[in-house]
Amino acid sequence: MSLIIYSVYTIYALAGLLATINIAIKPKLFWPILLVASVVGGGLMIQGYGLIDEYLLGMALLGGLIALFRGKISFKQTTKTIWQKVHYYLFMIFIGYMLCQSVRGLIVLNDLRITRWIIYYLLLGLLAWLLFKKALNWPSPQKITLIIAVAGLVYFSAYLLTGYFYEAFSHGSRYDLQGYLWVGTAAAMLPLTIVLASVISLLKNYSPPKHILGWVIILISTLASYYYGSRVGILIILSFIVLALILLKFKQFIFFLLIFLIITGFFKFGGSLLGFSRIIVQSATLHSPSDSGRLMHLQAGIDAIRQKPKTALFGFGVHTNRLIIGPYLQKLGYFQGGPTPPIIHTTGLGALFIDTGFIGVFLFYANLIVVGCRVLFAKRNPNRLTFLLIIGMFALWPLISDVQDVILLYLLIIPAGIFNYLSQPIKTPTDPTRPIKLCFLASADSIHSVKWISYFCQKNYQVSWISLTPLTAGEINNIKFYRVPGLGKIAPINLLFDTIRLRRLLQEIKPDILHAHYAGANGILAALSGFHPLILTVWGSDILINTKSKIKGPFIKFALRQADLITCDAQHMVGTLNQLGITSDKIKQINFGVDTQKFQPQKQPGSIRKQLNLASRPLIISLRQLEPIYDVSSLIKAIAIVSRKTPDIACLIIGQGSENKSLRALTQSLDIQDKIIFVGHLPNDQLPKYLAAADIYVSTA
Repeated sequence: MSLIIYSVYTIYALAGLLATINIAIKPKLFWPILLVASVVGGGLMIQGYGLIDEYLLGMALLGGLIALFRGKISFKQTTKTIWQKVHYYLFMIFIGYMLCQSVRGLIVLNDLRITRWIIYYLLLGLLAWLLFKKALNWPSPQKITLIIAVAGLVYFSAYLLTGYFYEAFSHGSRYDLQGYLWVGTAAAMLPLTIVLASVISLLKNYSPPKHILGWVIILISTLASYYYGSRVGILIILSFIVLALILLKFKQFIFFLLIFLIITGFFKFGGSLLGFSRIIVQSATLHSPSDSGRLMHLQAGIDAIRQKPKTALFGFGVHTNRLIIGPYLQKLGYFQGGPTPPIIHTTGLGALFIDTGFIGVFLFYANLIVVGCRVLFAKRNPNRLTFLLIIGMFALWPLISDVQDVILLYLLIIPAGIFNYLSQPIKTPTDPTRPIKLCFLASADSIHSVKWISYFCQKNYQVSWISLTPLTAGEINNIKFYRVPGLGKIAPINLLFDTIRLRRLLQEIKPDILHAHYAGANGILAALSGFHPLILTVWGSDILINTKSKIKGPFIKFALRQADLITCDAQHMVGTLNQLGITSDKIKQINFGVDTQKFQPQKQPGSIRKQLNLASRPLIISLRQLEPIYDVSSLIKAIAIVSRKTPDIACLIIGQGSENKSLRALTQSLDIQDKIIFVGHLPNDQLPKYLAAADIYVSTA
């Protein structure tokens, strides 16, 4: 056993040395090596200490510094946004604070081993500084995804196979390796968060041959989680299965779910949800004996602060928690009358609270919140949902295990770290000879949609049309029409299901551009889809009225921020968009035009008059939809007034809407039903003869 362990340690040492040499020669290898080290090294141990990822980080940075001094790396001066500056300075304050707490812990404990933490935070601060200066360039998002995926495959394969072969040949338990070669099962499964995120990207954005890699990783990681009985691993996989339902094709989601169900024994229970639910309940609750210790750690921290309130802000210093938690657990009889173990494996939040106080806990979560805000409000981030899930997992992680020495966590939240570069869209090569593929998300009962889509069809674009409403505005040849029976209302559950449907259609269509009309349901769904480039056309009430709503307003503003280009048809709407924070360079005003070949005075306009038995009566026409915003009721009241002086006046109201019954009732109450004719909806090609028959056109609003 000792020979095997020390052989492994020798391999670690050589790996670090090779990392330094390779990065010093080829600086572009810095991030690939560090990504692999953070995924593979995070779960490995040396004599009970998780030092491998820290050691490899130090060796990688050493190689980077050598390359910097040799002139292989040059600093790049770039303009930083306010969010980038806030993120950087907040992270550096956190690292500086933890560095001071490490020095404090060294003094309090008089233990030279605490020097490890001082070096650790110095390395993280140096890395953040180098990244902020843009001295170390990342690989492309495609390469990052593949690197993390391959590293995850190697890691979980090694984790699974070492346990299996150890049990097969030593007749011991797979858990005997914990504390010598591997960390505990919860911490060992932490890399699964970023690895499964890469798998989702592989299955979503890459060609089918690379999908095989993703499915193999899912298979191996699920086997490892189940083999070691890791509730954390099971919960992480379940979370990504739910995410797959939203982001992946439905058949991919089903395949993912089947792999999980087969491995975790669903079918072993005869398909019984009652039997299978035991493993899920065990994974999702805090009722196993080991969990009581986790909660006691947190209670110990609270009690320690309560006894010494002056330490509440700053804690006692890094690693001082072991002096407090050990006696506390002994006092409660947690060790069942036996001696307190020499090493107390503390839990993240309790340890962080005791070591660093409220300020340390605040700075940790403040960094997560800033990263979450950057992810949430990023202009173009196709991986927004995936990242928010990972941030949520890391926010809960202190309740499960330690966070202070997890390099992977810092690489995720560090300025210009993994989140920053994986937020870039995956670029796939396109055939320059094929027509541009446009996809419109627009209401199929609107003539405006028909006009826009008809124009691009005539220009030989490859057009697809997605609508939440039935096609009633007119047929168009040479398009693919998709009627999505969506709920179309701005409510969380409705938006969730409509977004899932839209994502699946976009994966099938694979357009070059998505163009959403109306910043209400269509614009919000388009923004939530994460697709770019996104063009959004606003039509008036969506930004003039709905943005004032406490419920709809934030959603519409979110859609406006996510759009790459916004079009409107009036100068006052440009001003409104500016007031909502949209810069003028992102807005294109496109005014309405009139087809003069189609709409022109007719020599004999009497056909409609004859059809409606209007003869030579003065005729007014309105084309407004029967909705409150268009105030057609004012026109009807005006007709009642005018009819007193012009008794033979007539009015055609063309359109339909929610006020149809109330407007008809108003006509009856004013006793002018012989003067108002409700025509209903008319196809656009029939409008010219109605307009030609009228004497006056009225547009209310």
